[in-house]
Amino acid sequence: MRQSKTTVTLIVLTALTLFGCGQQKPPETGRLIIASEPETGADILLNGQRLEQQTQTTVTDLSPGHYVIELVRSPNSTLDTTQTGQAEVEVKSGKLTRVLVSLSPMKLV
Repeated sequence: MRQSKTTVTLIVLTALTLFGCGQQKPPETGRLIIASEPETGADILLNGQRLEQQTQTTVTDLSPGHYVIELVRSPNSTLDTTQTGQAEVEVKSGKLTRVLVSLSPMKLV
C-alpha cells in the first residue's frame, strides 16, 4: 500500500512539472497611445528605435518599464521647418498609458 501511494505521488509531481502547473505567469504587457500637437503625422522613435507608425498611434505588447519617446515631423507643403519633441513615460503591466508630445521647431546649432 505504501509503495502505491509513493508511486501516485511521483506521477502527480511529474505531471505538475511537465505541464507547468504552479509556474509563475509571465508579466503582462502594457499599451501606449502616442499623440503629437499641434499636428499628427510625426515619426516616432521609442527608446531610439524607429517605429513604422506615425502619430497618433497605439503601441501594444510593451514590456512594463521606462520609455523615451522622440518625435520628428519633417517639412512638407504645410510645414516649412522640422519639428521635434520628446517625452518620457512609464508603461505599467495591463495598463493603457497616454502621452501627448508637444512639437516645436528644431533648433539649428
